[in-house]
Amino acid sequence: MPAKAGPVPNVVQGGHAGIWNDSIKRQLASGFRRNDGHSLQRKRDGMMRSRGKLKGSPMIRTLGIAGSPVKEGNTETLLQEALSVTGLDPEVQTEVRHLSGLSITGCWHCNWCIKNQTPEKFCVVSDGMDEVYPALARSDVIILATPVHIGRISGLMANMIDRMRVFVYGNVHRGKLKDKVGGALVVGFFRHGGLEVTLSNLNTAFALFDMISVGRGGLALTSLEGKGKTIRGVRQMVMQDAFGLSSARDVVQRAVEIAKIVRAGKEALRIIS
Repeated sequence: MPAKAGPVPNVVQGGHAGIWNDSIKRQLASGFRRNDGHSLQRKRDGMMRSRGKLKGSPMIRTLGIAGSPVKEGNTETLLQEALSVTGLDPEVQTEVRHLSGLSITGCWHCNWCIKNQTPEKFCVVSDGMDEVYPALARSDVIILATPVHIGRISGLMANMIDRMRVFVYGNVHRGKLKDKVGGALVVGFFRHGGLEVTLSNLNTAFALFDMISVGRGGLALTSLEGKGKTIRGVRQMVMQDAFGLSSARDVVQRAVEIAKIVRAGKEALRIIS
């Protein structure tokens, strides 16, 4: 049976409770001895005042992107199931993009983005990426779901990732994916047909964008036990893979948890610096 989705662990429940631990207290007690007593007290007061503000901090914005050309197929279904856990957390806002409804060409490597970007225009090519770019930039968590095509990610997903080059070299949007949390979901027909390689494709992309990846990712099969057998009349065979569905939900839940920790950590560093 699939694992039942539970609440986000208590360490980050309510937003940022996890930063108020003994380690931070020790830093406040000993790490700032170079300052006079009044300065240390001001730092303490600032951290305690901010505690209330942290609870009202912005939502964790989670973006799910399905990279299959098949509408309402197994990849979109797996992504939907994985993102269902975010509905249990009032601090999470979820957005979904299906590449099946978009036309996305590959990167031209024309280097236009190096000198010509504006806040509104990421790339010289105008196509389906026009709506994907802003969604990527404003998200804290990015979940990429792809089918296995010839032992690797789908062509649609590959085109999208290639076009994300604007976040590496762009004169305006360079570095905007740094410290975002990435989760990889992969759907395959055979259990030996390239699932691990495809996961590696996605996790390598996260690393190149200076993102934080969640473990190795989630894997799901679209045939019974990954042996190539299906059930007549069942289109979303991924729903038969209880373990795969559970692994996908775990990826999203952990990604949100890490995003909260990252935000809390950055806020703590800002306060004590």
